[in-house]
Amino acid sequence: MGERYEDISQEFNRIMYGKQQKATRWKDCTSQTMHRLQYATGAIYVKKAFDQASKNVILEMIDDLQEAFREILLTNDWMDERTRSTALDKANQMLRQIAYPDFILNDEKLDEHYDGLDVRESDTYSEMLEKVARWGIEYSFKRLIRPVDRSEFNFNSAVINAYYSYTSNSIKFPAAILQAPFFHHTFPRLV
Repeated sequence: MGERYEDISQEFNRIMYGKQQKATRWKDCTSQTMHRLQYATGAIYVKKAFDQASKNVILEMIDDLQEAFREILLTNDWMDERTRSTALDKANQMLRQIAYPDFILNDEKLDEHYDGLDVRESDTYSEMLEKVARWGIEYSFKRLIRPVDRSEFNFNSAVINAYYSYTSNSIKFPAAILQAPFFHHTFPRLV
C-alpha cells in the first residue's frame, strides 16, 4: 500500500498495542486474506491438511459429553424442576460448529458465496483490499434481509482456536485445532 501508509500503520500499532516490529509483508497478506476470505482460505486448508476422521471422532466425543452433562443435570439435587428443565433444553439446543461448513468443499457453492467479488491477479494489493472490503459490506447488507441462519459459521476453519459462545449457545472447533499436537482421531480420547 506504500511505505508512508505502512509507517503510519506501524506507528499506530506501536502506540495502541505496543507492537514494536512491523509484520513482514507475507504475514500481513496472509493475515488479511485469512480474515477477509475466511471460507476460501478455510477450504484450501481443509482440502490439503484436514483428516476427516477427526471430525467424526470429535462429534462422538461431544455426544458423550452432552449425555454426561444431561445425566448430571438429572441427578443433581440443588436445582428445582423448572431450572433443570431450562438447563436441559439449553443443553439439547446447543449448536455444534465442527471443523468447517460443508459448503466450502463444493467449489460451485464456494464460488456462489463469493459472487460479485472480482479480484484480478493484475490488481494492486490496495485494489484487492478495497474490492474485498466493498464485497464484504455488500454481503453484510444482503444478510440483513435474510432470516438469521443460526448455523452459519463465523470463523475460519484454518484458525487454531476452540470455544463455547454463550450468546449463540454454540460450541466451535475449527479444523485447525483438530490436528496434532492438539487433537487427532488416533489419540486416546482422554488426551
